[in-house]
Amino acid sequence: MYSLGWEKKLQAWVLVPAAVPLCLSIIFGRWRFARLNRQRLLGVSATLESLGFMASMEPKPETKTSFWQSMEKVMSYMEMDRGSEAVQWLALRGEEGSRMAAWEYLYTTGGGKTHQVHQFTGLAWPATHPDLPEGLGLLPGCHLRKTGRLQRRAWRKHEATVPGMEALHKIWALYGSVETATRVLTPEMLAVLERSPKFESWFIGDGWVCCRFRSDLDGKNLQLFWDHAHEVLKRLR
Repeated sequence: MYSLGWEKKLQAWVLVPAAVPLCLSIIFGRWRFARLNRQRLLGVSATLESLGFMASMEPKPETKTSFWQSMEKVMSYMEMDRGSEAVQWLALRGEEGSRMAAWEYLYTTGGGKTHQVHQFTGLAWPATHPDLPEGLGLLPGCHLRKTGRLQRRAWRKHEATVPGMEALHKIWALYGSVETATRVLTPEMLAVLERSPKFESWFIGDGWVCCRFRSDLDGKNLQLFWDHAHEVLKRLR
């Protein structure tokens, strides 16, 4: 039988009504995500202001670059090694020369099925900060990471071991200087670290103390993160 091709045209038109709701749902989903993220950032900004930070929720490229360059070595230890472009917001607190920072960091890897979003929230105190013990900045760096089993297994050969701290090693992976870890990981500090959530990391030494959590946070959880970090900080020796 001779065909006029209407069958193919009809099939195409049948697909249109099915595709329209899908497109609309994608557009609505993106709009809703953007709206929720704006609300989250408003809460973050309010929390930062209440803590005495000067916050920029959309920092200029030159501000990002300056911040990144000042902390590049520490950031590389904390999986935040994709350059200044990944800085989402930035907040500073204190006097010049001893100013601490808070920030959010985001980048993606892979594509298609392997696409993955990496989000972090960080707090950092320079060695000159008045809340830190004198001489801490002269110590070589040590890195504590509370992570999942699979990720820890992949990096186990790089872990350092501190004699007498078996309980710590069951929960935390330790990299870098054993000397620094032995000095700063007092029983009081270890007691606070036991309450740390999964995916928290600490870097201590090489001029900095840095705490990082592997997620973005809203205002309420940023306050909790700050409070917990200060409990640890007060026990540094």
